Amino acid sequence: MPQYRSVEDLYNYYAEIAEYVPNLPIFSYILVRLLMPLMKRLVDIPNVVGLKYSNSNMYELRHVIDLRQQNWTVLSGMDEQCVFATMQGAHGHIGSTLNCMPGVYCQIQDCCKNGKLDRAHELQQYANQVTNVIIAVGFPEALKEVMKMLGFDCGNPRLPSYPISNENQKILHKKLEGSGFSELVEI
Repeated sequence: MPQYRSVEDLYNYYAEIAEYVPNLPIFSYILVRLLMPLMKRLVDIPNVVGLKYSNSNMYELRHVIDLRQQNWTVLSGMDEQCVFATMQGAHGHIGSTLNCMPGVYCQIQDCCKNGKLDRAHELQQYANQVTNVIIAVGFPEALKEVMKMLGFDCGNPRLPSYPISNENQKILHKKLEGSGFSELVEI
């Protein structure tokens, strides 16, 4: 999405898209600083049906969820906050590391919904260890390498990122061994 400077610009952007595709559900993905003022307007466009929320502010997330109850879906984009977003009422999650550990995040969601919060938190901490390794080695190139390790060659990252160096590849593999990664991808 292009970077706009005002709520009005973004509202017009989504309103125009919605007008041209009235039967297609639209999810917004919005700059954090404009989120609440814009969302309060977007809920009036019938085919804007939700958003991906990628901030760590769980108080604000709950407000976004409460904006419109029916036909409204809020997905969390903050992998590291999956437990807390689920507890606040997020309907699901869209994140980078969910691609390499989908079973873990499904279990986290199931544990939260079944009141097993201690287990959900434990799984979140394990997943966060892997996320921390990926970030430390270099995101997104390390994530691309992880996916390649799992048999999904997604190609090289787009500029301005570069393919992972041989040295960082070795570091990534070594750090993943110590993070419980191989166990987590089997879940």
